[in-house]
Parts: sequence; C-alpha cells; structure tokens
Amino acid sequence: MKRSYLKRSEKPLKRTALKRSQKPLKRGWIKRKKSERQEIIDDCKDILRRILIVKRSARDEISGRPPKVLGLFHILAISTNPRLQLLEQNVLLVNWLPHHYNWHHYGPKSPRTRFIEERIMRLRGEDYRDRLLIIEKMAPKMTLDYLTLKRIQLRQELGSFKSRQGASPRDLPGSLPNKEGGDSGEENI
Repeated sequence: MKRSYLKRSEKPLKRTALKRSQKPLKRGWIKRKKSERQEIIDDCKDILRRILIVKRSARDEISGRPPKVLGLFHILAISTNPRLQLLEQNVLLVNWLPHHYNWHHYGPKSPRTRFIEERIMRLRGEDYRDRLLIIEKMAPKMTLDYLTLKRIQLRQELGSFKSRQGASPRDLPGSLPNKEGGDSGEENI
C-alpha cells in the first residue's frame, strides 16, 4: 500500500550534532523556596503540635497507644477548610499512617474509617462537623498579618507552659532541635 500523503525526497536526511547546553543536568527534585506565608503556617503548626502534646499527652488520641510518628490530624481537611487548620478543636494528635491516611484518602463514611469516625464522635461530640463549620464561617481570613499574630499567640501560650513547668519549651515532649544547632535564641521556639 502506497502512502501518497507522505512526500518523500530523493536526498538523504541531514544529521546535525546535538546541541548541548553548558549547564549540567540537575538530578533529583527541585527544591522550591517556601513563601513567607507558608513558613509562618508551618511554624504555627509545629508550635501547635508541641502545645497539644503538653495538653493532651504524647499518645495517639484515636487508639490510645504510643505512636511511632505523632502528627497533626485535621478532622476537616485543610484543602476544603483552610481557616480551621490552626484551630485546636479541628486537630487531633495521631499516629499518622494508619489513621490520617485512611481518613483523608477513603473518607469518613468508608467502612475502613468507621472506627476513626466513632472515636472522633466520642472525643468531639455527635455534631462535631456542624460545630466546626460554624466556627469556620466566623473565622478571619488567613492573611499574613493574622498568621503573624497567631504565631505570636501560640508562642506565648507555649511560653506559659514553660513558666508553669519550669522547663524550656525545647525540653517539652515532641520539641524539635534548634535549626541553627545552638541552644541560644528564642526565634525557633
């Protein structure tokens, strides 16, 4: 079968050398710089996690066992309810993989997450979802100014635990080491 729509030439094809750039190829992931807003949100989440560990103990709130990786579990997802991400009523301390993964990937109505749904109802009440949605309606926008003030508020709350217990906030369970490596300075609390 002859393909008439392809025009063929009698001349052989020219081969040119590949053009290579002077820059070396980058291997691996490109690390993007976080925005100032995201840096503040991450800092607030870390401080909130340390406050909740002191208030609620360093145990998985759903199963009651000591966790392998203690993480923040947002009952209502951050993607759909961003104003609730720093609210204590919307956050549980849980072992990340079995609870957080199943809850946010299979949904609260899945048979796999029935135990988690029942435990949240026991901890927060039967109407927890409606109450959180009402709080979200009244919550302010997450502007840079609001987030900066929220970080100051959380740091002061963490500092109040320090004064009550007589220990440094870095000595509290779940605290992270100083990013600069030294123990001086209060910027990384």
